[in-house]
Amino acid sequence: MHFITFIQTELTPNQSDPVSNELIIRFQKEINFPVTSDIETIAKHLYLTLNHTETTAFQKLIMFWKFAENKYKQPTDPNLLNQINYIIELQDGIK
Repeated sequence: MHFITFIQTELTPNQSDPVSNELIIRFQKEINFPVTSDIETIAKHLYLTLNHTETTAFQKLIMFWKFAENKYKQPTDPNLLNQINYIIELQDGIK
């Protein structure tokens, strides 16, 4: 399942984190949100529009998506953390 599909169908903005709720609403409304499972593509789309608090919430949402995608078990992809942190590298001008 693509990230945006997960956001649109599996999540409601009633999470304990208010910033995550704001992002869920924002992502659900955004027409041009990339329909992909590629975290780096999503990061490239978002990195200029998120502040540090929103970036952290985005990373939490990505982790929850991957956890749910793996049948609510710890994902085993050894590169996942690098993918999740890619947005920070973009924001810091490293990539």
